[in-house]
Amino acid sequence: MTVDVPEVVAGTECHVEVTADDDRLLLSASAEDVETGRTGIHKTLRNHGDGTYGSHLTVPGPGTWRVTVGDSVNAGRVHEVSSVVLVAQS
Repeated sequence: MTVDVPEVVAGTECHVEVTADDDRLLLSASAEDVETGRTGIHKTLRNHGDGTYGSHLTVPGPGTWRVTVGDSVNAGRVHEVSSVVLVAQS
């Protein structure tokens, strides 16, 4: 499974796209501020079929955010993946 987020976004809206080998997962994404450890939103990703999932996350504010995607139902079989996005003030 791979997660794709932009390197930098202006404002607090961040698009998250995931590609997986399985199109029957219940994936969700969360955001954590890398510097403070503050957690942001936790959101279920939409299944677009063919192993592609996506959604938009709204993070609480500017900073460096680690976006982590996982499947709590299949946690033993599906490992979490993450990527970092820099959120700039708009």
